[in-house]
Amino acid sequence: MTKLIEYLEIAKKCNYIRPDKSFDQWTDVDYYFDSFYITLNTVTQSHALVIMCNQNTFTSTYFKRMAKEYIARFS
Repeated sequence: MTKLIEYLEIAKKCNYIRPDKSFDQWTDVDYYFDSFYITLNTVTQSHALVIMCNQNTFTSTYFKRMAKEYIARFS
């Protein structure tokens, strides 16, 4: 879990750029990253994410991967 917390802290410092196109042109990845950005910047959602990841290994693995991809793209 410590690694996830570290990834989330790094991801919070990234410069997320929201897609500059209409929603009907967004890809699934655009939606995922936008939702991840909102989660990172909302205390209750960030806390809920950590709780869910503590309860489910698959969820933890998924969000670690998402955080790494987010960091790679926006840092």
